[in-house]
Amino acid sequence: LQYVGCYRDLCLEEAPLRKGIVLEQETAGLFSQCELEDLRSFGPVEVAKGSIEEILTTLMRSKYYVRLGSRRHLGNAAIEAIAAGCLAIGNISEFAIKSLMLPETSVTNRGQLIERIRSFEENQSWFDEVLKNQQQIANFVCFSRPVTDLLDAVVNVRANRRALDLL
Repeated sequence: LQYVGCYRDLCLEEAPLRKGIVLEQETAGLFSQCELEDLRSFGPVEVAKGSIEEILTTLMRSKYYVRLGSRRHLGNAAIEAIAAGCLAIGNISEFAIKSLMLPETSVTNRGQLIERIRSFEENQSWFDEVLKNQQQIANFVCFSRPVTDLLDAVVNVRANRRALDLL
């Protein structure tokens, strides 16, 4: 179970001012040098690679996580990025949990991505609103709903045991 802030709760240090972009490994190789320079205008551009601690440290200081142009993944990378405080942006068809991607965070090409990040950078209150919405969805999908489902299952098991004891 993951929730927004869980890595901070594990005492991983969060950057006081988040900036920059974390690119998913396959995505990173698809950008031209010119496109990477455009992305660097928003802060450091890093690739999500290395040990778990290295990746989480990178996520904790970055503002955006990007998956765009790679194959569809079934992993948790976007969930981990959102839980670490990043806004996940990319092509909705490449994310296993499509509900995490909002219309504001869905792009289909690198040009749209650069323009979307530029728009977020120019309007901090819009960025904050979209980030909050994405985090609320992630909390529901990855924490609140599973916990509620688990507790409901416990109640059902206990009720069924009681019914069997009465027989």
